[in-house]
Amino acid sequence: MSEQPTIEKALSVDEAKMPALFGCLLYLFGFVFSSIFFLVGVVFLWITMNGVLFEWNSAKSWVETPCVITQSEVKRGENSRALISYSYEFENREFESEQFSLMKINTDDRVELERLIAKYPLNSKQVCYVNPEFPSEAVLDRTLQPVMWFGLISIPFIFIGLGGYNVLFNINRWKKSTKDHSDAMINEQRSLNTASAVTTSRLKTITESDYDDDDLTESPGPITLAAESNGWVLFVFLTVFALFWNGFVGTQFVLAVSDVLRNGWHSSEFFLALFLIPFVLVGMGVGCGAIYCGLALFNPIPTLVLSRQLIPLGGSANVSWSFHGSSHSIKKVKLILKATEEATYRRGTDTTTDTETFFEQIVFESVEQIDISEGTTSFTIPTDSMHSFNGGNNKIKWTISIHGDIPVWPDVNASFPIRVVPHE
Repeated sequence: MSEQPTIEKALSVDEAKMPALFGCLLYLFGFVFSSIFFLVGVVFLWITMNGVLFEWNSAKSWVETPCVITQSEVKRGENSRALISYSYEFENREFESEQFSLMKINTDDRVELERLIAKYPLNSKQVCYVNPEFPSEAVLDRTLQPVMWFGLISIPFIFIGLGGYNVLFNINRWKKSTKDHSDAMINEQRSLNTASAVTTSRLKTITESDYDDDDLTESPGPITLAAESNGWVLFVFLTVFALFWNGFVGTQFVLAVSDVLRNGWHSSEFFLALFLIPFVLVGMGVGCGAIYCGLALFNPIPTLVLSRQLIPLGGSANVSWSFHGSSHSIKKVKLILKATEEATYRRGTDTTTDTETFFEQIVFESVEQIDISEGTTSFTIPTDSMHSFNGGNNKIKWTISIHGDIPVWPDVNASFPIRVVPHE
């Protein structure tokens, strides 16, 4: 009786993980983005509301004192405002003040300005409220003004930050539930397999992969490998995004800050400037990313030549490298053989692709300039591994990556797919 085969857990469903680099960057970006909104909201709410409520509570104990309006007029101009001054006597000393309320009010509403002037006409007798600890500080109106509640605009910032944290938390829960579901599928697959899988597994693997019988006959001669991605694509995308984003957000932010510098933090544009800060930081980050990718375009371009087009499991091959352009800036070169598995599946209405690296090996590493500029090394595909495979929703990819370390400059990074076939 033939022995039932052991079915290895598929790496693509072992853990519901995001692609290694993209997932980490996405998670980090989400955490930083949420933290910026949350911290800005909390800090601003604390500063504004604590200050406003503290002043308002303190003003309730200020001493009610008779006063006389010495100036009452509307200052016309780009920023119209009411000029109201008054004099008062406190503890046998004469004082004069221009402070109307606990918070400076800037408004260009003609009706509102005329209302204030009509309420406090020149030479009229009024009542002001004097700070007994600092008699030179007084106000005509110590009630909470509507402008004081603008500090509550920071509450949406807090909710956005908390919402981001909630999304990150639910991602972890989703990953755990996906893993449990995957384990159940694997156990079910083990129970359904029979000994016949032993005799048909090799044929099934070949017929469902990228290869047919002709493909398994290797063409003679070496092959120049093509890189997986072009740095120009990412550079152009980030540059266009940064120009549009910073062009709009930056213009609004500069206008708002200019108004704040001109009229003080009581300006109506202060809250707009504060609201735009996280978006300005995002734009700066994207701009820095575009600059980084732009500098990387000036790096020497690596070329990899493989000694054979198809490499069987357990087989060996030679790989040669060289650079188009000066490679003297590169201080260390490293070649890495890597195999990854991709699994694409639907969860509800979303399509998700998980990636897992199941083999990684440094096949060459050197800091000698003679070895960096060009060279040749050999490597062997593990015999107990898995060949290249493209089943639509499931893929096995083998690549050779070259990494060149350049101090104080973007490093050289390029990946080149190779084709690994079943055993010869």
